[in-house]
Amino acid sequence: MAEEDENPVVAPVIDSDDAGDEGSDPVEQVDEPPKEPVKRWYVDPYAPVLIGVGAIGVGLGGYFLKQASDENARQPEQYDEFAAKGDRVRRLQIQGGVILGVGAALLLTGAIRYAVLGARDRRSRTAVAPTLGPRWAGISVGGRF
Repeated sequence: MAEEDENPVVAPVIDSDDAGDEGSDPVEQVDEPPKEPVKRWYVDPYAPVLIGVGAIGVGLGGYFLKQASDENARQPEQYDEFAAKGDRVRRLQIQGGVILGVGAALLLTGAIRYAVLGARDRRSRTAVAPTLGPRWAGISVGGRF
């Protein structure tokens, strides 16, 4: 049964010009089974989007943190301005830190996605996984190199 599945399908094809000729033999055409398309790791649609959005997030977060630094360096002349400046600086620092962190996470996720899909394409026996702890985060790589 397995040998039958491996043999290609052969179908006789009769040429329309030779249809009236009784002496001509039909031409055999070999139909090959369809091949599955190979998905390359570098054509993954999600990884470049994650990297692009992450890079924008990192840039925007850095911009907000720079604005907070510039605002903090400015010396107000009255106490009311001093209190308002402190609120603005704190708000910009929180916004910048959160946006920078999310952007960096998206950027790293896109890079890991490229690495994992590239490793699958090479049939490697390595594994990349995020690791989290109570006060730390990182990436672990394991397997045969």
